[in-house]
Amino acid sequence: MRKEPLLTAVPPVPVASLSELYAIAFDQAQKAAQRYGALATQPDERLLPVRAVFAVLSACERERCDNLSTACLAACGKRPDGSDLRWAPIDLVAAAEIAEIGNSSLATPYTAWALAARHRQRAFVFWTYVIALAEDPQVRAAAEDLAREALADGNRWRRERRLAWRSERKTATDETADSTAGDESASAALLES
Repeated sequence: MRKEPLLTAVPPVPVASLSELYAIAFDQAQKAAQRYGALATQPDERLLPVRAVFAVLSACERERCDNLSTACLAACGKRPDGSDLRWAPIDLVAAAEIAEIGNSSLATPYTAWALAARHRQRAFVFWTYVIALAEDPQVRAAAEDLAREALADGNRWRRERRLAWRSERKTATDETADSTAGDESASAALLES
């Protein structure tokens, strides 16, 4: 069971308008795309196993930015604008968590997908707070859509995490079987002699 809360801070005030909601969502998606993209393009050989995962995550976040921008234009008549923010958006993809993977020589696709799933779970919790605090029905409806999207993404990343775990386990099992097979043939030769 997790000892630390997923969300370390709740929205300080209710989101007052759709333009503010889209500005918050856009800011969070943009930060996530930048952080994932930085790991995807880092030339460090230690990150070779996880680069592809972070490239996928970065592309998904960039696509989310595009979708949010389009939705904001349709709903508010303008693109998301940082001047609509009344408070600094909560960082859902914490730089410290990204740095842990970036500085680790033990990073695997499993740990990268687990991190992404945790980030989207954190997004779901954040949007549920926004829904609970919102007074405007349009803000609540849009936040519900963002919460559903975060939940769906979290489920998708958990499936990827499971596949990565199975793949890593199969690789480890195959390597163990290969080394055991080599030991068995050596043992058989020793027994014959």
